[in-house]
Amino acid sequence: MKFFGVVLSSVFLASSALAWDAGGHQVVVQIAMDHCKPGSAAKVKALMAGATWTTTNTHGTQLFRDYSNPVVAARLADDIVDAIWKHNPFEQDSENYKEYHYLNEELNGDIVHEHGDGDVVKAINGALRKIAGQSTDLFPQGKMEAMSYLLHFVGDAHQPLHCIDDHDTGGHFKFTLPDTNGKTDVCHAWWDTTAKRIYKIKAAMATQSPTEMSTSLDTIESCATKLYKKYKKDIKAAEIKDLAPEHWATESYTFAHDKIYGITDKTQPSSDDIDGWNETAQRRMTLAGLRLAKIFDTYAGDL
Repeated sequence: MKFFGVVLSSVFLASSALAWDAGGHQVVVQIAMDHCKPGSAAKVKALMAGATWTTTNTHGTQLFRDYSNPVVAARLADDIVDAIWKHNPFEQDSENYKEYHYLNEELNGDIVHEHGDGDVVKAINGALRKIAGQSTDLFPQGKMEAMSYLLHFVGDAHQPLHCIDDHDTGGHFKFTLPDTNGKTDVCHAWWDTTAKRIYKIKAAMATQSPTEMSTSLDTIESCATKLYKKYKKDIKAAEIKDLAPEHWATESYTFAHDKIYGITDKTQPSSDDIDGWNETAQRRMTLAGLRLAKIFDTYAGDL
């Protein structure tokens, strides 16, 4: 399936829609593609083969956008939300769609919905139902649409600051932290850019030439390989087999509640805090990829 004539504006929405940045999401999917069964990977690739369309930017220039590689498609959900589309290629309502990226669970345990009743847990469950051929109000265009979003939302549910809120856009300005360029970044964005900060990855873009895309994907694959090697013994089989997004969101919330919002005795986290956050961020990305691989294998017969 191909979508044409989509118009893309450069007007950006709030960054709270982001979890891992584009490259981080691509690392998650690369881990999944590397560690699911070959037959499952082939079916995911076949399902996504039609995810291409031509867009026209505000200057009237047409751009061919290629999301047919599942790793590249990991960024599609953010690419749609990050800009105002005259026509969403999947006919989704942009305001309600934004809520699919996160779960606003407040520090007292209350869950708040800003626009509709959507959240990342409901979105993942809806995508899995659509892929399994079951009834759902989400993803009306079918399994490719559901997979496009699933590739992204599994990563979202594993980012701790996407499953908690204290009226601060998921810890957006909770702390100011050092980045790799000797500057500082807000707390939420610091978590988002974990793979870029530590492994110097370059996110693949749907508008890149084949050569450029290949170069970017090489950095993604290298990071995915290093993360798996680092955490493969630490992550238990029972964790990988847990395919309930409700549990993933609870894991994220608990860590953020206790280890990020739980810092109340100082204005900035200590170096030990930051080291622990870096480890947790990398482990969560790896676990997200391995759980997504398990989803691919579990639902391969439905693809």
